[in-house]
Amino acid sequence: MKLDLNAARDRTIPDVLPAPGEPLHVLFCGINPGLYSAATGWHFARPGNRFWPALHLSGFTDRLLRPAEQAELTRYGLGITNIAPRATAQAAELTVAELRDGAARLRALAETHRPRFVAVAGVTAYRVAFARPRAAIGPQQESLGPARLWILPNPSGLNASYQIDRLAGEFARLRAAACIRAGQPLPGQSPAGRRAGWRHEAHRLDLMDLVVGPDLPDVRGRQVERGKFGAYEIVVPSARMTSYGMLSIGWRNCDSPIARPVTGSAANTRRLSMVLM
Repeated sequence: MKLDLNAARDRTIPDVLPAPGEPLHVLFCGINPGLYSAATGWHFARPGNRFWPALHLSGFTDRLLRPAEQAELTRYGLGITNIAPRATAQAAELTVAELRDGAARLRALAETHRPRFVAVAGVTAYRVAFARPRAAIGPQQESLGPARLWILPNPSGLNASYQIDRLAGEFARLRAAACIRAGQPLPGQSPAGRRAGWRHEAHRLDLMDLVVGPDLPDVRGRQVERGKFGAYEIVVPSARMTSYGMLSIGWRNCDSPIARPVTGSAANTRRLSMVLM
């Protein structure tokens, strides 16, 4: 299909948002639609954009979604919007006033739809829009209405500073902070997915994702009690105490009750027993 990109200039595209009353865990926010997105009506649609691969590799979705499947995001409690609604060939074509107006619009959107996190994909545009010239990638001290504010790297293929593995790692940090179980649709959205969520291996991978840094192949997990909730004991060798600390903190800081630490003690290893909620 040949797209008329010039005709797409200055167009707007609809946000992807769950129905009123449905959960919204993370609202992803691009800078503005590119011409390819405006021509198709799909966010992050240009070939070479890494948003959708990073979303999948970081565990937000259980499969790689195509831009045309963007409505599927609401099954996971996710949404997409933009700071500035006007489509341009390059984000540099936006004026400072457009970005500042977009920040006000984003704040109003957060007040209305009440996401737990708003994740802005692009630190440079964020600095201008919110007048925070020293803002950096990651969590921000300020909030946006009821939402915690997070900055992600720009997923554009032109952003050579973040190759896909590093980009997916930043997305995974956000998922861990939001306490979203890897690749799990919301309750009621996928019975098969809910059943898979109680399996030992699925939970073990989720725990490993909570650690910022290298993978932990020596983290062992075993199911110690079967039942409705499922009890797990996670063993972390003492040589990885720093990683264990991050793992423990990751669970204890969860504001969504998907796991509760119960005990943690041992001489040569650290055991963290948890009950899935």
